[in-house]
Amino acid sequence: MRVAAPGDRVVSYANRLIKYVGVVQDFARLAPRPPGFHELGKHWGEIGWLLPVEWKVLPQPVHPRELVEQLGPLLPKKYSPFNPVTGDGNQKAYFAEISSETFELLIPVIEAPPIPNPVHGMDALVRVDDALQDSIATDQSLDATTKQQLILARHGQGSFRSRVIGRYKKCVLTGVESPELLVASHIKPWRACSDSGERLSAENGLLLTPNADRLFDRGLLTFADDGAAKVSLALSPAELEKLGLAQACSDVVASFSEATREFLAFHRRNVFLVP
Repeated sequence: MRVAAPGDRVVSYANRLIKYVGVVQDFARLAPRPPGFHELGKHWGEIGWLLPVEWKVLPQPVHPRELVEQLGPLLPKKYSPFNPVTGDGNQKAYFAEISSETFELLIPVIEAPPIPNPVHGMDALVRVDDALQDSIATDQSLDATTKQQLILARHGQGSFRSRVIGRYKKCVLTGVESPELLVASHIKPWRACSDSGERLSAENGLLLTPNADRLFDRGLLTFADDGAAKVSLALSPAELEKLGLAQACSDVVASFSEATREFLAFHRRNVFLVP
């Protein structure tokens, strides 16, 4: 899922038919398992990947079995979405890569696909966060004060912000000290936290300027255990320079607690983009 990039084309295969074609709008982001999956997703983990795709219905469904003679030689030998002999779907393949030649064989010529719009991906994440916030608000096991603080923490506010400011005092990347210019950012995303403790813990927070927070949240910036900044290759040096962070990213050496280093390891594995 994390290999998929904005602009990649995707086909949807179900019940031996391809009925939809889509374009990836943004990189996959961590998100909790949708509650509506029920029995369908009972074997999946509680946290997975949300890949925003804009879908379009094909004028006519495509039957891969009818194209098996041409399709077979084009399929990858490993992790193939289809059986090269029968053309049936591989039940163990949930999300598989195919070549441009395979895509063009399967999908008839249609109008140009839409240009990817990361806003669509952000909208999907907002809906996920809204649903999670609703579940917190109705959780009978939580008292009213805790509910309020968890909801405020979603936006880096409340007691979470106070604790992060108390720990760092300034941006860990740029050194900016004015509180009104700083964002309390979760290392392990709010939506991906396993419990209230992680959502409210200062150990799971960093103090960053808004531009650095944006990069960190998008997986374009992270930190090593020794405090050195790491910039994703998905962000060009020119863009980093325009943001005014190039020098800070080369100089910074922050100091993190052991618990924070564990959260940062999670961020490097699951949020940081490695093209």
